[in-house]
Amino acid sequence: STPHPNSRSPSHTTDRSVDSASSAFQMSSLDVCGDSGAWENLTRQHLSKRSESSPVPSARPSLTDSFARATPTTRQHSVGATDAPGVAILKRQGGGSGEGKWASLSDNQASVELFYRLRNCRQTVDFARRQRAAFARLDKALLTIPQAMEVLGTLREYEEALLGGGGAAARANSLSLVAHAQQTAEACRLAHPHAEWLQLAGLLQPLGKLLAHPRFGSEAQWSVCGETFPVGCAYSPDITAAEAFCNNPDRRRRIYTTPCGMYTPGCGLRNVVMSWGAPEYLHLVCTHNEGVQLPPPTLWLLRFAKFRSLATGSYMHLLDDFDRSMLPWLRIFQELSEFRQMALPGRMEGPQLAAHHQQLLAKHLPSGPLRW
Repeated sequence: STPHPNSRSPSHTTDRSVDSASSAFQMSSLDVCGDSGAWENLTRQHLSKRSESSPVPSARPSLTDSFARATPTTRQHSVGATDAPGVAILKRQGGGSGEGKWASLSDNQASVELFYRLRNCRQTVDFARRQRAAFARLDKALLTIPQAMEVLGTLREYEEALLGGGGAAARANSLSLVAHAQQTAEACRLAHPHAEWLQLAGLLQPLGKLLAHPRFGSEAQWSVCGETFPVGCAYSPDITAAEAFCNNPDRRRRIYTTPCGMYTPGCGLRNVVMSWGAPEYLHLVCTHNEGVQLPPPTLWLLRFAKFRSLATGSYMHLLDDFDRSMLPWLRIFQELSEFRQMALPGRMEGPQLAAHHQQLLAKHLPSGPLRW
């Protein structure tokens, strides 16, 4: 018999999910430094299309509870609800030291939920390997580090506006990506003057976000921004919005659902496939160019600085001795590289700072251009 047009069968639910995913895919094509107004307009169009159709029961878990287990950095920025449209602010219910609950996502918070859904369902072993193989050719540009910094300066920092929850005022006073690199390097120098390798990590870290530039492919936000994590093994609940991994295809492969997955205990993070993003791209540039002589601790920090769940104690069974020795430095670097204005008494400025950075780069990098 022919079903009633208004009846809700599993196929109708699937079609509607596909339509929703198609809209989400269109939104994901915006680059990390794209216009926040355009992102907001697309988000509202996506929500309006959903509201015009009748609701369909869904077994998918809500992400509102998952944000309660967000990283400490996310919680720190979770304030207020008076921010301008296009900036996702997570409003917490409850107080004290308890986990609490997050309020329902409003229209201007849909963009942050969409970001986590796209990232957590698309960062798979196959995707990470494909991206690494494609960008390992380093055929996008030939640039020295100063030239790469100039290109980086043409991009807007959109990650902090989207995920940091700083609001309109924070966006207005936000650092540029180049200014943040210089500030981080100076913070590292002042805090640990004898750890020159730490300054290098602070100065070079933002260059991975060149992935968002049109010249480098205008990669989608979810494949550039945010924290990184291993793929090919069970996902840690400490990863922000971990519930969204329920739609990740790797969850259907039994070998990827165990704590070690396709790895062996103590294999070391150098043998682990990480989710694709800015840190992985920068690590490729620094390891696949001849003449680059960065110290191993610098390379380690450049690759794992965004590995926030590691700093909370996850994935310890995969670490080797060198990885464990770097854990204190990881926590120090994550604190020194926070994206905010810092008062740094005694910091260098102007020509003195430029000369110091030029001397620092000349010790470890070739004078000619690098392949990007």
